[in-house]
Amino acid sequence: MQFNFIRFLVIVTILFAIDFYAWQAIKLLLRPSKSMLNGVVFVIYWAIPIIALLLFIFNSVPIQQEVYQFLRKNVFPIIMILYIAKLLIVPFVLMDDIIRLGKYVFQTKSEITDSTNKISRNEFITGLGVLLGAFFGGTLIFGILRGPYKFQIIKRNLKYKNLPEAFKGFKIVQISDYHLGSWKDETVVKKSIDLINSQKPDLILFTGDLVNDKTKEAIPYKTILNQLKAPYGVYSVLGNHDYGDYAAWNSPEEKQQNLNQLIALQKEVGWIMLNDAHTRIRKNDQSFVLAGVQNWGARGNFPKYGNLKKALEGTSDQDFIILMSHDPSHWKAEVVQHPSQVNLTLAGHTHGMQFGVDSKLIKWSPVQWMYKEWMDIYYHTPEQALYVNRGIGFIGYPGRVGIDSEITVITLG
Repeated sequence: MQFNFIRFLVIVTILFAIDFYAWQAIKLLLRPSKSMLNGVVFVIYWAIPIIALLLFIFNSVPIQQEVYQFLRKNVFPIIMILYIAKLLIVPFVLMDDIIRLGKYVFQTKSEITDSTNKISRNEFITGLGVLLGAFFGGTLIFGILRGPYKFQIIKRNLKYKNLPEAFKGFKIVQISDYHLGSWKDETVVKKSIDLINSQKPDLILFTGDLVNDKTKEAIPYKTILNQLKAPYGVYSVLGNHDYGDYAAWNSPEEKQQNLNQLIALQKEVGWIMLNDAHTRIRKNDQSFVLAGVQNWGARGNFPKYGNLKKALEGTSDQDFIILMSHDPSHWKAEVVQHPSQVNLTLAGHTHGMQFGVDSKLIKWSPVQWMYKEWMDIYYHTPEQALYVNRGIGFIGYPGRVGIDSEITVITLG
C-alpha cells in the first residue's frame, strides 16, 4: 500500500486532537500533584497514541501478511476501543470550554485584570465525560472477554400462499458470515456445527463470508465443515470478503487463484455453491426454486459481482423462490423488482455491527444508519420477505455486545 502523507497528516491531526482533549479530562481528575501514579498514567496515556501512530505507518507500508494479521486481530481492536472511549469524552470537554469561554467573554473589566480570577473547569461535566467513556470502553472490552461465541437459535415460522404442499413444515437453517480467519479455537467452530446439526434441518443455507481475506483461513476447518449435513443438501454463496478484495496480492492471477481455491474447498466439504445460478429442491413430485447470487451491494463501496437476471433465468412468478444474497441492500435495489417474484431472500453481511440492543421491545444498532434492513425479518409484501442473519462469526471488533451470534431456523408453512 503506497504511503499517503496528506492522509497520514489528517488522521494524525484528528487523533492528536482527540488525545489532547481527553487528556484535559483525565488530568483534571488526577488533580495537580507529583505522585508516582500521575506519572505512570501520563506515560501509559501518551504511549497509546504513539503505538497507534506506529501501527498506522505499518498499515501504510508493505509488511508481512502474518504481522499485519496479528496486528489486525489483536492490537487494532484495542486501539479502536480506546479511541472510541476518548471520543466520547471530547464533547463534554468541549462543552466545558464553551461555558468557560462564555464566562470569560462576559467578565467585567476588573475581573479580567484580576490575575487571581481564573475560570476553572467544571469537574462534574468533565467527570461525566470520563465516566461515559470508561463505561463504553469497559463494555467493549467485556464483549471481547465474554467472547463472541454465545450462539443463539432464532426460530421463524413463515407462511406463503404459493408454497407447494409438500414443503409445509420444511425446515431451513440459515447461517452466515463465519469469518473463519477471526476464530482461534477449532472446538468452538465444532460446537457451532453440532448446534446447527442438532436442529435437524431439511436444508442448510450459508449466505457468504466464509473467510476474512484468504482461503487458507478455512483450511484448518475443512474436516469440521464437512460435518455439516442436511437431507436436501448444504448450499452457499459468496460474500464480499470471500473475493480477497481486502488483501494484498502479487498479481490478479494470484487473487483469482485464491477465489478458485475457496470455491473448490466448499465443494470438497460437500457444499453446493449457487453463484448466479439456481436449482430446484424436489419433494413428492413438487419443487421450489433455490437461487443464489454473488455479492451485490448497493451501499458504500461494496462490490456488485452478482447477476440476478442470470440467477433467475428460466423461473417465473408462479414458482416459489428462495434467494441467497449476502448483502441485504440488494433486496430493495434489485430483488423486489424482478418479474419472477422472490418469496424469501436470505442475507447476512451486517453482523448487527456486533453492537447494539436486541430485545423484543427494542432493536437498535449504529449499523441501521447505513442499512435500513440490517437484522431479522422485513416484508415488501406479505409474499415477499427478507431475513437478515446476525452472523455466526465476527470481524474487526473481536467481540459482541448485545447482538449475539445467530443460527436461524426457518420453518415454511
